[in-house]
Amino acid sequence: MIVWVAINPSILAPRYILAPALMAIPVIAKGAESLFLDETRSRLLAGGAFVTILVFLAFSLVSVGIYAKQAVQILTGSVDPCEFRGPNCRALSLLSEQADLGDRVFLVESHIDSLRPDLLQCASSNAEMGDLLIAPSPDERWAYLIDRDFLYIAINTSIYPGHDEALDLGQAPEWLDYDVFYQENRFKVIHITSQDPLIQPSVMCHQVNPPAWDIVPVEQTASN
Repeated sequence: MIVWVAINPSILAPRYILAPALMAIPVIAKGAESLFLDETRSRLLAGGAFVTILVFLAFSLVSVGIYAKQAVQILTGSVDPCEFRGPNCRALSLLSEQADLGDRVFLVESHIDSLRPDLLQCASSNAEMGDLLIAPSPDERWAYLIDRDFLYIAINTSIYPGHDEALDLGQAPEWLDYDVFYQENRFKVIHITSQDPLIQPSVMCHQVNPPAWDIVPVEQTASN
């Protein structure tokens, strides 16, 4: 586990270290058993356990107090909820305010609950994210995004460096018009449009059965 953390440093979360931690239980249990068999050591163990519980309770109460204070501030409207979250919250909240109904977002981020429901339904699929990476050239990658009717790109470059490299604005074709709508730390949102009449969307996100949205061919919406 230590080697893995050193090679692939990332966000420290229980789900990443739970399995190795559980593997240590037999060793800890055996050590505790040996201590309990010794009367003198048993008292030391009991004292240590008591202190550990007190410390744990103290930290838990402090954490509960902090989250309770934040909840009150959010509910009373005195603080923007995004103050307690990362730049992705601010970026996606602003995007939800600006984007029109049914706009497609090429969404390369894990925490997406700040995005509007229709934008979430119209966002990029796993298949589309994979197809972008296998496109052989920068021009084809940008053309693919336009073809799939993506108007916005929201990407967490720290977690998805591969997509960030694939969408290097320095390699954007001349026919692409783009604007960096938001950029903070390692999160950015880009607005893109095509100036070439031959490179236009073949699909779009359409409200097929309110409140449900789906990706449909442009011809289908025109006939409706």
